[in-house]
Amino acid sequence: MNPPAETGYFDRLLEILCPDGRGLVAMMEAYFDESGTHTGSPVMCVAGFLFNPRNCRALERQWRSKLETVRRKHPKVKYFHMKELAPGGGQFLGVPDDERQEIERHLVGLINQRKTYGIVVATKPDDFYNTMPTKWIEQYGHAYTTLCRHCVHVMGHWADKHHHHGRIAYFFESGAQHQAETNGLLAGIASDAVWSKKLRYGSHTFADKRVVLPLQAADVGAWQFVKFEIDTRINQRRPARKSLVALMGGRGDDSAYQLQYLTADNLKGLLAANPIR
Repeated sequence: MNPPAETGYFDRLLEILCPDGRGLVAMMEAYFDESGTHTGSPVMCVAGFLFNPRNCRALERQWRSKLETVRRKHPKVKYFHMKELAPGGGQFLGVPDDERQEIERHLVGLINQRKTYGIVVATKPDDFYNTMPTKWIEQYGHAYTTLCRHCVHVMGHWADKHHHHGRIAYFFESGAQHQAETNGLLAGIASDAVWSKKLRYGSHTFADKRVVLPLQAADVGAWQFVKFEIDTRINQRRPARKSLVALMGGRGDDSAYQLQYLTADNLKGLLAANPIR
């Protein structure tokens, strides 16, 4: 089956979620993607951005406009994917370095212009699976599910701190190995009146980043962070990319970007706070 056409898909999806249109006024939108989930990666993360509806629509228009501009010169480019864009592989094979760098800077600028909040939650897979017992994972979920849970909790904390009483529509890139498990977690939140209210749960959707363009923004954030961890912190091959520095400017609880790293000690605390039943 071919994916839905880009044009109109995002609008139609929101119409399904908010058929009367009233929800668009109050319902914030959060988009998440994962990186480093492949076998052998020393670090993995789920990252994303929170947008108000007006800025999200504007981001989508501006993102599509940039994509159409690039396509006119490079027709094989169908969507922005950092794994291909940064090194010049896949659909960006043959696109000159300076053009690719300009595209990356432009996308980061759009995200910073339109985002309300950003989040990265990361862990080392070895730390996670060496710390969390099998029974705990069976009850609470694998690393990907745990990172997604933390992202949703961070958004709930943001809503408390900033007195946002409306709901949040949560979007995740489809295709992750433990998507079904994470879907079960989110469905459980939806069915729990207390947690649904606390986390401002409005809806959740797993979608293809090729057709839901704000998920491409989440891809930028997730890829940048894992690349930094591997190239800069672990292998010490290069300084932090300027685009990552721009995205993470003003880190901290009161800033527009938050980083949570689930170290082995953090995971032990998580295990103690959520015992196996």
